[in-house]
Amino acid sequence: MEIAHQNVVSRTDDEKQIFTHVEFVCFTSDGEWMASVSLTHFFFRYLTPQYLTLFFSKQVDRRESTSKSPEELTLKFWKFDHSTQRYCFDSLKFSEIIYLFKSLSLKLSYELNTRVQSPHKKAVSALLFQPGKRGDVAVSLSFDGRFKIWTRTVISEQKGAEGRVTSWSCRATGFYRDYMPHDAVFSEDGSILAVSYGQIITLWNPLDNALKMTLCNSTPVLPILQLDFIPNTHFLVTYTQEYLYVWNLLTCSVWWSCKLKIQCLAVDKKRGKFVLCDTSIAKKSRLLFFSPDSPVPFYVYTDLRAGCQSLTFVEDDTNEFDSPPSSSHSLGTHKLTDIV
Repeated sequence: MEIAHQNVVSRTDDEKQIFTHVEFVCFTSDGEWMASVSLTHFFFRYLTPQYLTLFFSKQVDRRESTSKSPEELTLKFWKFDHSTQRYCFDSLKFSEIIYLFKSLSLKLSYELNTRVQSPHKKAVSALLFQPGKRGDVAVSLSFDGRFKIWTRTVISEQKGAEGRVTSWSCRATGFYRDYMPHDAVFSEDGSILAVSYGQIITLWNPLDNALKMTLCNSTPVLPILQLDFIPNTHFLVTYTQEYLYVWNLLTCSVWWSCKLKIQCLAVDKKRGKFVLCDTSIAKKSRLLFFSPDSPVPFYVYTDLRAGCQSLTFVEDDTNEFDSPPSSSHSLGTHKLTDIV
């Protein structure tokens, strides 16, 4: 689907060029709602396609590159269109599905519900929905030092084919001192919102936006790059450029930690395990599978030809890991776009 509508036409050298890049996309647990953050750049000079690729992949300094190029930040909330679900594709082959889409002009898409212009003063660093069936709370983080809680409210009681008319608006704004938030995550039941500020973890009540607890890594002072709750446990896993930390939320202390150079991390939402890609060994990458209560990995996968860019778990019907874990349990995409 097309997030930002724009026509690609030729322009003269003295006219500004417009480029839109989708920064973040997230979905509710049931897929009924989607949120997106797009950043539109208005360049006043000619830019090569190679430079734009580096720019949008954040490999160049945007502050210097856009000093003379205004930016337009947009947050959008989308509602899934159930009218497009008129066909069942479970028994069809992929080629047959493609033929149906072309011949019948089918579209499985979301309809725009709310558009928020300039939701933050600076770029967004994270976007997520509160877990649960309702899906009526979202959180956005920004480099302006603020995080905002967005809620879905009823704007019209008149019921139509799609039910009551709703829209999204900002309910609360939070910050911690003058620090910049980097990452955020909800607990499994959505009752706790964890936001990382540098090496500090802040725990909030998303209902009243009240700060409940702060957790701080001792040494070294390195910013937290990612944090995630381990489902069905009282553990919270985080990592920095050099260390992995597992917090015990019952004692509000570090349960265990180890020195690793982590590229990415993923949590198994079903079994309460997590996996990470470690590049501590020179010119080698490996996947380490952990249980949150032990610093010793229960499985190590070393057959990686390159660093892993992302990790995720795929749900299946089994309750335990195989030994060793099969590829149906965890998927990792590395720089050669292979799947392991």
